[in-house]
Amino acid sequence: MTLIDRSEKEKNNKKIGELLKRARKKKNKTQADMVKVTGLSKNHISSVERGLWQASINMLIGYCEELDMSPNEILLYDNNPYIIESLQGYLYQLSTEEQASLCNYLDVYLKEKKRQQQ
Repeated sequence: MTLIDRSEKEKNNKKIGELLKRARKKKNKTQADMVKVTGLSKNHISSVERGLWQASINMLIGYCEELDMSPNEILLYDNNPYIIESLQGYLYQLSTEEQASLCNYLDVYLKEKKRQQQ
């Protein structure tokens, strides 16, 4: 298992903070509103939204409840460019054959998921 290095962790914190802030603003909520539902200080919320501190699961749950959004809606908001960028980075590390295998796996996975939903 590969540990995330410090710069990658900081990048993750910044991206998640940006997504939380965008979701909050989209719903016309203030940081003060989020203080009430998360029990965190305004300074803590501001630090997370600026990527200085890591968001906790409890904070994410508070945002979800207050904004009436699922974690996926917040973290994958606007086809989260971070996720797309990360996937591209992984793909660049694979050979053409490995990329094709991964595409085949995803195709099978999505077909099975669709079948289960029916």
